[in-house]
Amino acid sequence: QLLLWSEILLQVPDSRLSIIVNAKETVDYVKELMTSRGIAEERLMIFTKLRYDHFLQLHNHVDIALDCYPFTGFTTSFNGLWMGVPMVTMVGVRMSSRTGLGLLAPLGLEEFVSHSPEEYIANACHWATNLDQLAEIRAGLRDKLKSSILMDAPAFTRDFESNLRRCWADWCSKQAAT
Repeated sequence: QLLLWSEILLQVPDSRLSIIVNAKETVDYVKELMTSRGIAEERLMIFTKLRYDHFLQLHNHVDIALDCYPFTGFTTSFNGLWMGVPMVTMVGVRMSSRTGLGLLAPLGLEEFVSHSPEEYIANACHWATNLDQLAEIRAGLRDKLKSSILMDAPAFTRDFESNLRRCWADWCSKQAAT
């Protein structure tokens, strides 16, 4: 993943990377990898721990989010969308690599979805260099999220209840057959 992100940084010379990692050793690793690829350390903003309010505030300084792969984000991605930051994601075959698609598709943001590393890099570079178009998307993102199926609790509840009833009926019919 870091290699993809480093390629984006190389192709978009004025870009910077903000990243949150778990440990000091990871900070050192990220710095070493990026600088070995020719990326100046000044372009890296690496955080180890942030309070939730600081994490949300960080989104005010970010144009686009770069989703992880193959384990895509969910809560952090949703928080980013809520804060008006769309993400570039790469889709794989497993559920763990399809969450980004599951968040972006209901918002009509399939143009941020990639199906290969090359497309992911191209997608990120496109959005990083089309800031006017990106600003339009960002401006309405929270409202779009609020009115989407992703935040329609009554519809989710009805669907969940329906599935529970179906599972119960399936179980009952199997019990009757034995």
